[in-house]
Parts: sequence; C-alpha cells; structure tokens
Amino acid sequence: MTPVKKRATNYSFKEEKTLHALVKKKNASTIECKKTDVNSNQLKAASYEKLEIEFNSVCGECYRLPKTLLSRYENIKKTKKTC
Repeated sequence: MTPVKKRATNYSFKEEKTLHALVKKKNASTIECKKTDVNSNQLKAASYEKLEIEFNSVCGECYRLPKTLLSRYENIKKTKKTC
C-alpha cells in the first residue's frame, strides 16, 4: 500500500495576500508570460522556485511547494476575474 499523503492546511488570508504581493513584486513578468518554449519554461521554473523560497521564508506557517503556490495563484486570479 502506498502511504497516504498528509493534507496541507488551507491558505490563510495573510498567505494569499503575501503570495499575490510576491508575484506582482518580482515574478509577474515571467509567471504571466504566455510563451511556452524551452527557455521560457526554464525561466518560469526558476522563478517558481525563487517564489517558493521567498514565500516560505516570509510565511512560516506551513511549507508550500512551487506547484501548490502556482495553482493557488491561478485560483486567486480566477476568483478576482469573476468578482
């Protein structure tokens, strides 16, 4: 049997604001870029990892992976568009 993954806690309001601010402050140009060539994807991956390090150093409540940070940022963008 495979071990069951432990579920992470929900994002707090502070974590969402911090994530949005960090993306807009430094990484917006690379994360929002619609190019999908090899160089752009490498830049995006590097910026996701930088974002992970910065986010986890600021918000020490729960460790977040780059994949989860990206998906949460995408969800934040979607909800802001619908409001």
